[in-house]
Amino acid sequence: MNFRVFVALAAFLSVAFGDDCSQTGVCTSAETCCQLSSTQVGCCPLQNAVCCSDHQTCCPNGYQCDGSGGCTQGGGPQTTPGTGGSTSCPQSSSAVKDGDRQAMVDSHNAYRSKLTKGHQPDRKGYMNPTGRNMYKLVWDCQLEKEAQAWSDACVYAHSSSSQRHGAGENLFAQYGSPMDAHYNFVTAADDWWGEATTAWTARANNVFTSSDLNAGHFTQMAWGKTYKVGCGMSACKGIFGSNVAAYVVCRYVDAGNYINEPVYQPGTPCSNSAACSTGIASKCEASSGLCIIGGSKQIPNILNVIPQEKVRYIKSSSFH
Repeated sequence: MNFRVFVALAAFLSVAFGDDCSQTGVCTSAETCCQLSSTQVGCCPLQNAVCCSDHQTCCPNGYQCDGSGGCTQGGGPQTTPGTGGSTSCPQSSSAVKDGDRQAMVDSHNAYRSKLTKGHQPDRKGYMNPTGRNMYKLVWDCQLEKEAQAWSDACVYAHSSSSQRHGAGENLFAQYGSPMDAHYNFVTAADDWWGEATTAWTARANNVFTSSDLNAGHFTQMAWGKTYKVGCGMSACKGIFGSNVAAYVVCRYVDAGNYINEPVYQPGTPCSNSAACSTGIASKCEASSGLCIIGGSKQIPNILNVIPQEKVRYIKSSSFH
């Protein structure tokens, strides 16, 4: 069964360190709610995943309480190391590897190519219009780092715009699946894009409206001005009760889902670099119809300019 939740703003209760959070499941923005060895539940710093007795000691993810208030390796939810090495993001300490990163960015770009070429049906079976100036996404290590930090927190709610520096954000969680980044990345992308045929209505001008909220994952993936993405994944308890869930967070620059703006520019997919006109020195990948960003962009970057008069909608999804 697939459950999706629209979240416009996440409001968190203020809970002091060590307070009982079994009813609300929330703590302060710097803490997370986790289970003690005594079966009680309390708040623990975000960088840790397992609490020990009397709210005194918190063990890192992959460790468990040893009965005397200390931590020993071997317990708690753990993610499976990903595919390949981590040469593209050498500073990353997560289980995400180069093969996982490539699989996720390839999934996004394959879908974006399908859309810009006019091969993507909507919820009624009508084809979306062809597009122009749609970027081929690249992986960004800083976005991955920030997405991984939010995933590690195991807070199944969107971060604030200021916390993610104005970047877009998609969330996905499921349990009963292997704790493998490659598998869960691709599953998340497929699930998000699935909204194209369940919630999105094609239109000639491609303008995103308030009636498109249930397609927010798809439209963020499809947003033509988006040019980079970074994702993280963690094993988390609390999203589906005591079940351990794979929690995927992706962040995007430029962000999408601005009301009354087109998801992408209608037009003809690029066949030569002259057709890619939104960035200096951008090049066309004719086989995909996507533009590869070159030098400086000619459109505003929302990391620096956030239009106050416009409203963005972001979404989270869960699957089990």
